[in-house]
Amino acid sequence: MFINTIDPVLLTIGQFEIRYYGIVISLGILFTLIVAQHIGNQRDIKKDTFIDLVIWISIGSLIFSRAFEIFIYHPAYYLADPIKMLMIHNGGLSFHGGLTGGFLATLLFSKKRKIPLLDLTDILILPISLGLAFGRLANFTNHELYGKITDLPWAVKFATAEGYRHPTQIYEAIKNLAIFTVLLSINKRYDKHKKGTITFAFLGLYGSIRFLIEFLKDMPQHYGLTTGQWLCIPMILISAAFFTQTIKQKRTKEQPDKKSLTKKQQNKKQQSNNITTK
Repeated sequence: MFINTIDPVLLTIGQFEIRYYGIVISLGILFTLIVAQHIGNQRDIKKDTFIDLVIWISIGSLIFSRAFEIFIYHPAYYLADPIKMLMIHNGGLSFHGGLTGGFLATLLFSKKRKIPLLDLTDILILPISLGLAFGRLANFTNHELYGKITDLPWAVKFATAEGYRHPTQIYEAIKNLAIFTVLLSINKRYDKHKKGTITFAFLGLYGSIRFLIEFLKDMPQHYGLTTGQWLCIPMILISAAFFTQTIKQKRTKEQPDKKSLTKKQQNKKQQSNNITTK
């Protein structure tokens, strides 16, 4: 078992605190920009495009991730002391809110710049999936989003909770690293996949694995599921709908090819029979 003695504050200058949480978010934005520019350049999208887009996404994600945290996850807590709504440095950003805000910002940007939406999301999801892994490690240093009490050998004691807990932040970091590995493999064969495959693979993988990990979290439940699980369900369904449609389209495309091949074989056999008859 392990006692988490990590101080969330890396450096204090007067009354100003520099936290690991803020550093990880800043580095994540920078990493996303650099990788997106690199991949975008290979697909004939100008580098400057992603500078503007990342700014749009950062603003949209910040607003919605905080809004989800306040009004969906913990409304009573924040409404009882509204000043805490502004204390982002203490943590409290919802992934699902960030995803929603980021998607809406990308959607508006794609329409304004006349760039196909899935072209942008397929590029951005790759670095974001890796950045999320480090984001969960930042949750670990912030002593938040821990799991239920357990006696497993790798249980962790957090400063903000009683007893030894499941380090669900670490579980999620591993989950995000695994997802990044899968998406990286898809990206290497990008031209052979339908546009949007990376985007919807992320939604399905993240939603389904996060849904399972939520059972280990010390979070209130609503109708038998946590808020995070309810928000994961649409992700899973959207992903399933995309891949179901993709499989149907592939089968529909293969059927004419098989019929054409069968017809050619029949013609060839007929010609052979004619020659034999002669």
